Amino acid sequence: MRISKKSLKSVGITLFVLILSIQVIVAVYIPTAHDTKLPPETISYVITDPTDYELLTETENFKYYFKDSRDVLSIVDKRNGYTWKTGLDVEFNTVLEDACDLVPEADQINCEPIEDRMNTTYIGIANSLITIEYYDSTNAIKRKSSASKDGVDSTLVKVDGKDNVFRLDVNFKDLDIEIKVHITLDDKGFTLDINDEDITGDGQSILAAIMLTPFLGASGGQKLYWDPARNNFKREVPSEMIDGYVFVPDGPGALIRFVDRNIGLSPYVSKIYGENPAEAEYYYTVAGNHLPLKQAVMPVYGIAHGNRQAAFVAFATQGAGNMKILVSPEEDITYYTYAYTRFEYNRIFFQVYNKRGDGFFTSMEERRHFDVSMTYQFLANDTDRPADYVGMALTYRDYLLAHDGLPQQISSSSDVGIRLDFVMADIKKSVLGLEDVIVTTAKDVGNILTQLETDGIKNINSGLLGWQAGGITNGHPGTTNFSSAIGSSSAFKSLLELASSYDYDVSFSQNYAAINKKQVNYQTSAARHMNSWYIETRVSNDYPISVLGIAKPSKSAAWLKTQSDKLIKLGVSSLTIDGISNILTSDYDAGTTSIDETIELYTSALGEIDPTVMIAMQAPNDYLWKYVDRYLNTPVFSNQFLIETDTVPFLQMVLNNRMEMYAPYSNFSFYTQKDILRMIDYNLYPSFALSQQPAYKLALTNSNRYYSTEFKEYEPLIKSIYSEVNLVLREVSGKDWIDRTVVENGVILNTYSDGTKVLINYTEDALTYGDQLVRALSAVVVKE
Repeated sequence: MRISKKSLKSVGITLFVLILSIQVIVAVYIPTAHDTKLPPETISYVITDPTDYELLTETENFKYYFKDSRDVLSIVDKRNGYTWKTGLDVEFNTVLEDACDLVPEADQINCEPIEDRMNTTYIGIANSLITIEYYDSTNAIKRKSSASKDGVDSTLVKVDGKDNVFRLDVNFKDLDIEIKVHITLDDKGFTLDINDEDITGDGQSILAAIMLTPFLGASGGQKLYWDPARNNFKREVPSEMIDGYVFVPDGPGALIRFVDRNIGLSPYVSKIYGENPAEAEYYYTVAGNHLPLKQAVMPVYGIAHGNRQAAFVAFATQGAGNMKILVSPEEDITYYTYAYTRFEYNRIFFQVYNKRGDGFFTSMEERRHFDVSMTYQFLANDTDRPADYVGMALTYRDYLLAHDGLPQQISSSSDVGIRLDFVMADIKKSVLGLEDVIVTTAKDVGNILTQLETDGIKNINSGLLGWQAGGITNGHPGTTNFSSAIGSSSAFKSLLELASSYDYDVSFSQNYAAINKKQVNYQTSAARHMNSWYIETRVSNDYPISVLGIAKPSKSAAWLKTQSDKLIKLGVSSLTIDGISNILTSDYDAGTTSIDETIELYTSALGEIDPTVMIAMQAPNDYLWKYVDRYLNTPVFSNQFLIETDTVPFLQMVLNNRMEMYAPYSNFSFYTQKDILRMIDYNLYPSFALSQQPAYKLALTNSNRYYSTEFKEYEPLIKSIYSEVNLVLREVSGKDWIDRTVVENGVILNTYSDGTKVLINYTEDALTYGDQLVRALSAVVVKE
């Protein structure tokens, strides 16, 4: 449908045209990295099969070829004729230069060009199926690939009895490391498996990491042609840039477009699930006043070429806890933009040897042991899975649903939910030690809920923060130590009954990972770093608690079981879980608990909770999603690295209609009209952090981050935001979100499974969509 402008207002960059002394102001919506921009341009490509490759197998959708001399797997997608290669498939510069030296001088201008800013090591990497990183004698990182020019033998063999399964045996002879890569080819794409036992050799102790398909889908590059005037390869000719992008799981999702950059930008690097605190470079971190970086909660990335023409999505099904996603932009090292996964087996850390903190850097005594499985699925825009980030999200969602990775129930309600978390108490320093600072009691919560019920707010669910003695920071994660000043057991029972009478839900919120020495038996509860020291986060000495630790995973799981059992007996119908939802740590105290064992401890504990009890979690990692009913603090922006060009709701599309998803607190700078539109666009429900007393009373506590919470200040905003979001999203509640397109910059169209469409107008101009008027800065359900 055609969109026409209804009015012209000044916004962003304004164009001034002066004609006959009359100034005309034309509004132009200038998208930023917070937005999703118009899709890439349509690309042209030649449909052909490779001629110098061996055909491995053919399926209904694909032909798979392999070039043994360079370890390049070529995937011909029969649905659209597009060819993908796991490497660049280029000759080493030294080989081309030597060949050109044998050509008569008059003919050297016709020599095959070489790759600019690509040495022998990098060309090996660019061609390779796998590349390893290893430590030299000085603990510096070096690289060698399966397609290296020297020192490596690689052989592709067919697995007996299976037409679609192969194995690449790579022998890094100079390093005494051997790796077997299992390759499975099917009608959706291919899978690479590296089993732990298939990494052998006496040199495996220096293995730092394995990189998979580093140049699959790469774009850019520059050739150097022979220049007769300078008698060398000096004439620079940039390769044609493929219009497209890399998708990365930063925040809700971000795109890194293939664009010509005149300056070098830092690469995108993201550790899946965040840094493992027990295996970080140092055993402690220092908390600043800045917001922490958002961590990737799912092990997935993808690349799209053209405008919904060809794409792939890649995700780890094993080894994700030791995985990083990296995107190197043009002008960083090479002239290519390329993306890949890196699985870390060893790392350098600081070993402390005395109480003063002196120490030295060293590597782990033994490499990590885990299996790797990476799946690559290709999109050709031939079905209901478009070849872009939308199709990537829906494909990843399909996988999770098929492998019990998401809740099976479909969320549906006539009215959307709203999350109201109540800050009740925390501790501050006093003459006698520590004392509770109470800003909301159980009775206060009941009064606020009664007022909101009178206001007509429906479908409220709440979390109680700091509900027991010691408040948020010192409340014990394994007990229910009620305080009469905050609320006795009977007071909370009465609150639960009141909330139920309004059809509201109230839960007790607990962080099961963050601990301190005043709160628990630290020696038996705290996890240790691999240098044997307790893991620490150091905050300001002005706080009552200046050093925070992380609980042993076994303790966290035990506390969750104990406390949840007690709360369920009290009559709760839901629980709110923090800490273990997004902190994945190993533990080096009295033996080692690996991150895989940590995940098993957490999922086992969650699996024992009564399934009728709803679970809300703070920004949970994907291995916990099957247990989640409410996803709290859902990210709406990426980390805004300079390399990132767009923000997209990939996470929200994966989880849509499988759990309720709540936006960041609106009273913490997420309340503008564009923020409200983003909730509607991203299918998020509003949330607030509230208290009865003014938030300044928390200024001397560890909870001073809750800097503006007083209910009477936010009651009108709660009503207005909920009303606007509910008006639109209630129309698509319980419906699958199947598409999202950019009609023009600042105008988004979301499509749902029953054909319902929602148009979001982020611009300051009214417009018409078909015959329907859409006001500036508004969202409507499209009538067709």
